[in-house]
Amino acid sequence: CVVSYYETGLQPAMALTIRRGGKVVLDRAIGHVRGNDPSARGREPVPVSTDTLFNLFSASKCVTSMLIHLYDDRGLVHLDDPVAEYIPEFACTGKQHITIRHLLTHRAGIPLTPAGHASLDNLEDPAKVIALICKAEPISLAGRKQAYHALAGGFIMAEILSRVSGMPVRDLLEKELC
Repeated sequence: CVVSYYETGLQPAMALTIRRGGKVVLDRAIGHVRGNDPSARGREPVPVSTDTLFNLFSASKCVTSMLIHLYDDRGLVHLDDPVAEYIPEFACTGKQHITIRHLLTHRAGIPLTPAGHASLDNLEDPAKVIALICKAEPISLAGRKQAYHALAGGFIMAEILSRVSGMPVRDLLEKELC
């Protein structure tokens, strides 16, 4: 199944690890880290391995969402609470009514990154991204329109989790899910 999907050409590389009972039962990779796209003609392809790091970007929002739901189950956060209850500086520019649920459903009204700020350097500095999102003005009222929130959802949910737990989201992930 994975090989068939890889052969469609939609993805340059794939890795699959399956664990059962805490033990790795399958650990495979297929494709190339670089060198198999049309612009790489004449260059030697670099094969992917099971040790290759993949940037997950949006897939990480799924993990952050699991932690949010876990904290909701424990009564530490509530999906219908305003984000500003946990991040007071988020309330500026008309965002005081945006809830955690709005972020989870991509209906918070803040799908865009401020112009000129969507650089990889900024993505390495979560505090900077949070500050940018807090300053951002909504483009629609919360709950009204669905629009993919590429940055806002994950970063804001991670910040809520960090503020509630008192630990960085990576440590929380290790403690709660790994």
